[in-house]
Amino acid sequence: MKKSILAVLLALAGNASAYNVATPSIISNIQWTVTGTTGTESANNTCTLLNLDLSGDWVKGSKFAIYGGLFCNNSATTYGVTGTGFTLDGGGIAMFLSIGSQFYWTCSTTAQFGATCKAVNTATLSQIGSPVITLLP
Repeated sequence: MKKSILAVLLALAGNASAYNVATPSIISNIQWTVTGTTGTESANNTCTLLNLDLSGDWVKGSKFAIYGGLFCNNSATTYGVTGTGFTLDGGGIAMFLSIGSQFYWTCSTTAQFGATCKAVNTATLSQIGSPVITLLP
């Protein structure tokens, strides 16, 4: 259900004019499974769930704000996530995610909302992983 709502809202945003502004609305609790190297492994964490809220003008615009958390199997570890995103012409989305204070991810999803991201260390600006995210139904 969430996947279809997200797809409809993103389709509307991709066809909207940027000249007028509507009231922003929130899509809550968008969950993605996470596999692969996330950049957090040095702390013996295996992060498996990315839970995001998206806030934007889904009628008139194609850009949105992102906030949420990256949840790891080590229950003491949850990374705060903030970022931005925009819809792509092919039906997917592009996202820049700041993960805690140590990492950022860049992801471009397909129309089916799956992606291989690039995890980068903010101190060295070197790629440290390639997490794969898949939207949960």
